[in-house]
Amino acid sequence: MVDDINSVDDYGGHYFLGPLFVFLRDAFAVGFGVYSGVYLAPKHKKVVFTFFIFLWVLFLLLISFVIGLTFFRMEWTTEKLLRTLTEIVAQVIGIVIAGIFIWKEQKQIETHSYSDYELLDN
Repeated sequence: MVDDINSVDDYGGHYFLGPLFVFLRDAFAVGFGVYSGVYLAPKHKKVVFTFFIFLWVLFLLLISFVIGLTFFRMEWTTEKLLRTLTEIVAQVIGIVIAGIFIWKEQKQIETHSYSDYELLDN
């Protein structure tokens, strides 16, 4: 199944497990990629996360442009379009989940750093 789905632009005939696999693959890949990229830059988390969001928006605009160019030439089947939309939704969810984890971790770091300063003042 994995080879079928990775080698074609649609779901490869797997109409239940195909969308689920594509969704989970893209959500985990984008979520872990963004989180690990931001985690490796501890002092500049907001800048790196903003950069990842900027790159993703550019990618989304490029994909939208390609879909618009090829849609009128009837190169897109319904299954191809659904797979592309599944990938985009999965990437959005992956970025949102990574952003939530980054935001919670940043809040914990700020809370601990403020409590450390309070201990030093006393």
